[in-house]
Amino acid sequence: MRSVFVFLLMIPLVYGQQFNAMSEFGLAPPQLWASSQLFTDSVQVQLQLDYPDVQIRYRTDGQEVTESDALYNGPLTLTQSSQIMAKAFHPELQSSDYVSMTVDKIRYDIRTAIIQTSERPHESYKGLGPSGLVDLKRGSTAFRGNSAWMGFQTDSLQLILRLKSPLEIEEVKVGFLEDQGSWIFGPSHIVVFHKGDAVGAVLYKEAASSQAKEVALISIPIEKGTYTELSILIQPLASIPDWHDGAGTTPWLFLDEILIN
Repeated sequence: MRSVFVFLLMIPLVYGQQFNAMSEFGLAPPQLWASSQLFTDSVQVQLQLDYPDVQIRYRTDGQEVTESDALYNGPLTLTQSSQIMAKAFHPELQSSDYVSMTVDKIRYDIRTAIIQTSERPHESYKGLGPSGLVDLKRGSTAFRGNSAWMGFQTDSLQLILRLKSPLEIEEVKVGFLEDQGSWIFGPSHIVVFHKGDAVGAVLYKEAASSQAKEVALISIPIEKGTYTELSILIQPLASIPDWHDGAGTTPWLFLDEILIN
């Protein structure tokens, strides 16, 4: 009889251990989709995680997500450039890692523009050719087999952008891939010219430091004016930094989208 009594006392202890262990498991991040990462009017964003009693919380300003942030109840329609951050929460499980995506509102659709490059891309990373740089379709971090990216190994690259009609412009954006584990680094310096005169420039100091894998855009403010042609000079890093396994060798530069506002 004594042994039966001990067994019954142990039952709630075992169940209690199982319940506590359950809280140590974390949720997977929610899935995040957007109808397009580049848009002129609006974009629809959706989040999903199929798990009972899960709550997806989100922000659109790029800040850390907490349980007090907006609760996702259905597709979001955004009309401004946003950095969406989302996490999943559950009363009995650890919250998920965050998932993030940036969507950019653009002023002009320049898919009819003519664009030329001073260098040919590598045979393995030709993308869709120069026209793919203005097709409003951004590449992903999965660059292998992705036709969006043009990959270069060069000490300098010049892009000539010819517009179909004059446009008032005050900003140029250059899209690039940051994947240092694959020896792909961002540009170190970009200068925008008009008729031989520099109208804007930016130094990307972070190019030589350790960066997370991401699809990025760098903004170059230019002198506000009406333009039909711009030249964009892109300077990659001279060599891979000393802290990297590929130190001293020529880095890759992967480009996708050129935007103007």
